[in-house]
Amino acid sequence: MKFYRINESATANAESTALNDAGQTIAATFTFDRTISRELMGKNGIFGVTRAVADEFTSHGFTGFEIGQAECAVSEEAEDSQSVSPPDLVLFNVVGKFLHDDFAIGPLNLVTASERAYELMTERDPETATWATEIRVDQ
Repeated sequence: MKFYRINESATANAESTALNDAGQTIAATFTFDRTISRELMGKNGIFGVTRAVADEFTSHGFTGFEIGQAECAVSEEAEDSQSVSPPDLVLFNVVGKFLHDDFAIGPLNLVTASERAYELMTERDPETATWATEIRVDQ
C-alpha cells in the first residue's frame, strides 16, 4: 500500500482549548482571517477537517484518527471580517501508527495518509495533491 505525506493548509491559527489526562488536545479554536476552502487545515500540530470529510472518513472505516470539538472564529485582524466565512470544522486528532493506519503523524511531524484516504481527500480537495508527496519506504 502507498502512503502520502500531506502538507495541511496552515491558513488558520489553531489553539488548544482542552486537554485530556494524557495531554492530548481534545478541543481547539481555529481563527481565520479569510475564507478557506480546504478540507484539512492546521498549525502547530493541531489539525482540523471539515465536518463533511470527517463523516466520510468515519463511514469509510479509516483508522488512525479521533474527532474532537472545534470552534471557529473570525480573527480580529481580518481586513474585512464581514466577508470571512469560517468552515464547519471538527478537531482531527491523528493517533495512528506510521505506515500502518490510514492516518498517522510521520517523521516530519506532518499528517500521512494511506492511498485510499489520500484518494478521497484529493477527490474532495484537489489542491491536496499539489502539496502532497508519496512516501518511499526508505525515507
